[in-house]
Amino acid sequence: MELLDLLGGTRKKKEIEVSIADKNVKLIMQTLTQEEQVEVFGRVANYMNTVHMITASQVPTLARSILSINNIPLEQYSEVQSQIQEMEKLEPSKPIDINLIKEKCLNKLPETLINVFYNKYIQLKSEHTAEIEKTVKN
Repeated sequence: MELLDLLGGTRKKKEIEVSIADKNVKLIMQTLTQEEQVEVFGRVANYMNTVHMITASQVPTLARSILSINNIPLEQYSEVQSQIQEMEKLEPSKPIDINLIKEKCLNKLPETLINVFYNKYIQLKSEHTAEIEKTVKN
C-alpha cells in the first residue's frame, strides 16, 4: 500500500459552474498538491506584503488547478496551443512548462474574473480540508 492511498489521496477534484455575463461556464478544478503549492509560493516569495503575495499567487494557482473550461482541457484552447507552438520554435530543445503557458493565457483575463475563479478554488480547498479533518481522529 502506498502512503497516499493510506492517507486518502492528495487532491479533490470538482466540477464548478460559474455564471459570467449571462453565460454558464463549467470549470473542472482540483486542489494543488503540497509540492505545487510550494512551487507557487516560491515564485512569489519576494513580495514583502502578504496581500501582494496572495494576489500574485492567484494566476499560478489557477493554472495548476483549472483542468478544463466547458469540458475542454485548458491545454487545448487556441491561446495555449499558439503559445506552445511559439515556445517550440524559440527553444525546440527546451522542455515546455505548460503551467507557465497557462499562466500567460490566464493573465489576459480580467482581474475580476481571476478573483471569481480563485474564490471558487479557495472554496474547493476549504471543502477538501474539512473532508480530511472529518476523517482524522484524535
